Amino acid sequence: MNSLKKIHILMIFILAGAYNAVYSLVFMKSIYYQLMQDGLGLTHFRLGQLYSVFGMTSMVSYLLGAYFLSRFKCWKLVSVSLLITGALTMYLAAMPPYPVMAVIFGVVGFLLGAVFYSAHLQVLHNIGAPYCQGTVFSLFYVFNGLMGIVFASAGLGLTALDAPDPALMRLLFLFFGIINIIIALFAAVILRKLDIDPAEQMPVRLESVRHLAKNRRLWLVIAIVFTNYIAFSSLNYILLFLESMYAVPAAFMDVLLIMRTYLIFIIAGPIAGKITDRFRSASRLMKYSFLLNAAVLEVMLLLGRFSYIIMLLCILLSCLFINMGKSMALLTVDEAGISPAFYGIAVSFISFCAYSPDAFYYSMSGAILDLSPENGYSIVFLIVVVVSLAGFILSRFLEKSDRTQ
Repeated sequence: MNSLKKIHILMIFILAGAYNAVYSLVFMKSIYYQLMQDGLGLTHFRLGQLYSVFGMTSMVSYLLGAYFLSRFKCWKLVSVSLLITGALTMYLAAMPPYPVMAVIFGVVGFLLGAVFYSAHLQVLHNIGAPYCQGTVFSLFYVFNGLMGIVFASAGLGLTALDAPDPALMRLLFLFFGIINIIIALFAAVILRKLDIDPAEQMPVRLESVRHLAKNRRLWLVIAIVFTNYIAFSSLNYILLFLESMYAVPAAFMDVLLIMRTYLIFIIAGPIAGKITDRFRSASRLMKYSFLLNAAVLEVMLLLGRFSYIIMLLCILLSCLFINMGKSMALLTVDEAGISPAFYGIAVSFISFCAYSPDAFYYSMSGAILDLSPENGYSIVFLIVVVVSLAGFILSRFLEKSDRTQ
């Protein structure tokens, strides 16, 4: 952290707040899943469909990220995406019909994929030297976790009010909409101090995409981020699994939800950042996080039904290992030998492919849980075990290829 200036630390802090705010609709399913079902009157599948609309739209929109980066300042992209997302989230408080909600989730998906995501990564990538990227990203995730705890705790305070579920959902939509707008104003003031010239990014052309598509290590990066993201997406169901098996008090579940979503980020980010900077290899970090997660989930599936303590410990460890990988996953781009001028196009291309689980995973998992209430969770986590083992193998390949080239 000594190599970072105070203004850079402030920028990372603002970006962490912006990330939590603009992704508030996505995080809602992690913290307020049951309330969203009851307040909106939706089944697992119908709620999953809303997030699939978001996922499909954001997945396609990632391809446009490089286009916006090459034409607009990053601070403008971050601020505008926050402002529009805030306004749409506040409109959800009017409880529009389901098709209108689906359209809103789709528009937010576009804003996050095409406008916000590449811009916030570009800012983080330009803060600090290449040898301290692990520090930059780990600090981002520490601030991300702290801001998330504050926002989620405030939201849980609202849900504790004595009011019907639909009224509580309206309060949540209004609250997170206002947060988006407030942070947009701070981002417009602070982030403009980091001068990133859009002209420095390679224009989006067919030959640029062809150049990247020939990079074999880039495809390894895509596969690694893809497998990690499926594991990360499964965290939305991991505490529901615990709740379905044991009579866990509601207050304790709220604490676990905050720990799972935010607090573990604060622990996982710095650990992963130090390991990555120490070995200057994100793929090595990813390799061990995949392997450990697969082992922990296997123990949970085999022994968890017989011990609440073992189940809880496995859940927390799984969250830790998955979040360690998530915090450093995109740093594997630096091991693919990509020129900085191609960074925007590479991130857009990687995000389009690797974050595609947003388009199908929640609907698929929701359908599994609806069709098989008794064994659905075990099926979902068994899929994650297989995916994690695949991620371990892919990370080994990338690590070895980086050493030899």
